[in-house]
Amino acid sequence: MKMSIPKLRFYEFNCFQNIANLFLDGIMANYQERKFYRQTKNVFVMPTYFSLFGLINIQEKGDSVSFWKDSDVKKYIIDNSQNEFQPFCDSHALMDVNNFCLDRVGRLRMLDYGSRFVAPFLEINGQALYENFRIPKTT
Repeated sequence: MKMSIPKLRFYEFNCFQNIANLFLDGIMANYQERKFYRQTKNVFVMPTYFSLFGLINIQEKGDSVSFWKDSDVKKYIIDNSQNEFQPFCDSHALMDVNNFCLDRVGRLRMLDYGSRFVAPFLEINGQALYENFRIPKTT
């Protein structure tokens, strides 16, 4: 399946980053999370149940991922993607361990998925990322 990447919007350009654009970017990301979850019910993302115009989101709580570093998340994401280059559509969201958590049954889920660039990636790879996860054995 081919992955399409959305075009940048004015507030997403780094050269225009100021307080107002950063605020707008955060609001739009929160709104995008709610919209994406409502439309796809993607199993790899933590559900976003409510968004107050993007200002406040209510999302299911998860446990932090303490057994991995950023490099471990990067390896897992790349190894379980349709191709090794897809995760670079949004490396901030997909390769930061703080953007992931464990749900109530110990499955890896994504917390911060508001980027419009990560949505096509999750539509293609979310199921595999969810199903292939195993908590690493500690030695």
